Amino acid sequence: MPAAFRLGAVPPEPPFRHAIEVAGLRKVYTNTRGTFRRTKVENVALDGIDLAIEPGELFGLLGPNGAGKTTTVKILTTLLLPTAGTARVLGHDVVSKTNDVRRRIGQSSLERIFLELGEDADVVKVANEIVDVVVAPS
Repeated sequence: MPAAFRLGAVPPEPPFRHAIEVAGLRKVYTNTRGTFRRTKVENVALDGIDLAIEPGELFGLLGPNGAGKTTTVKILTTLLLPTAGTARVLGHDVVSKTNDVRRRIGQSSLERIFLELGEDADVVKVANEIVDVVVAPS
């Protein structure tokens, strides 16, 4: 009998504990200003974000303009490299295992939907409708 079926046997754990795990994530954009006297200007988009999202958990990033929502998603989808910190998606590092991350994720932005609905859109109502569409039997 396989070990997983024996009484008292511990079922094997998946290779990852969290679906998304972020620790100390930081992104700084560096630009130069001036024509003759060039000065370096740093714009901090993310400053030490920590979060852990469990498998199957529904999670949303909400915040004002410039809060770092898009930057975070771009890093998690391997479209942008972080300046510092670590981010893992399904157990794979977004910097060193980009191809593994890309094979396992699908990204969808709801920004366009909310722009069409206008500023008064009830986020929870829209999210529930989207989930109903996704889970609806065919």
